[in-house]
Amino acid sequence: MNLIYLLILSMVLWGISWTVGKTLSSTMPPEVLIFWRNLFTVLSLLPAVYIFKKKFSFSWKGTGYATLGAILMTFYNFLFFWGLKLGFAGLGGVLVTTLNPLFNFLFLVILGKYSISKKETFALFLGFLGGIFTLQLWNFKMENFLLGGNGFFLLGSIVWAILTILSSNSNSSIHPMNYSFQLYAIATVLSFVPAYLANGLETKGMDFNFWMGIFYLSAISTGFATTVYFIASSQLGSHVSSSYVFLVPFSAVLTSSIVLGEIPSGYTIIGGTLAITAVQIIQYSQRRKKKFELIEPS
Repeated sequence: MNLIYLLILSMVLWGISWTVGKTLSSTMPPEVLIFWRNLFTVLSLLPAVYIFKKKFSFSWKGTGYATLGAILMTFYNFLFFWGLKLGFAGLGGVLVTTLNPLFNFLFLVILGKYSISKKETFALFLGFLGGIFTLQLWNFKMENFLLGGNGFFLLGSIVWAILTILSSNSNSSIHPMNYSFQLYAIATVLSFVPAYLANGLETKGMDFNFWMGIFYLSAISTGFATTVYFIASSQLGSHVSSSYVFLVPFSAVLTSSIVLGEIPSGYTIIGGTLAITAVQIIQYSQRRKKKFELIEPS
């Protein structure tokens, strides 16, 4: 199958993960969900570890990056599940995935490490505008925004932007798949004690649907989709693969409307169209970037 089609499929799978996460958020404490997701992600990455085995090597610097990434990932997952527990899957998917590249860009500019072309800046603006239309932010009150889950999503987008910058800087010290595997392995260890204290890792009440949800978030969303993303980044360039991430909020809203009954409005269609337009602008941009890489939260 063409790599572009696999990349598009991966974006859709990432979008669906928000709906799956929403269904899981009410079943167990976030600490427990985080542990099982991390553990199954490590297991699901083993095939990718085999594929990239020649790229694997150990270095203290690389492991240091993975450790910092694991801490940020654990914090992000906590915000992810709490946000979904209180808020809406579609809105969360749009808010985080739309604001993440903007925060990423702003942090790099503030640090004086990067600048992007006017065309790419305009594309990011279109993506952000698409998020505004999809969210219908003009109907939101600040207290509802902070208490209804979206406050967790906003903080999550900031945390993921920092994680994205860290991951990009780690490329010179550790292979991306090696980094991902170590990150989730360390995150599994970090999340074990909080999960054990939350419910003693009791599996009673965890039915087939629960384990299928965990399997999806780990094996499908991360093990498959993230691996495809890394392969696409290496073969097509990160400037191409990262441009497709704006498809995620649209698929998140569409999936949540079908599964959870969050009926999309005309504004959702407008927002999705703007996001796809942003994808096309960035995809055909002639400037290749190394430091500005978007890794999609899911």
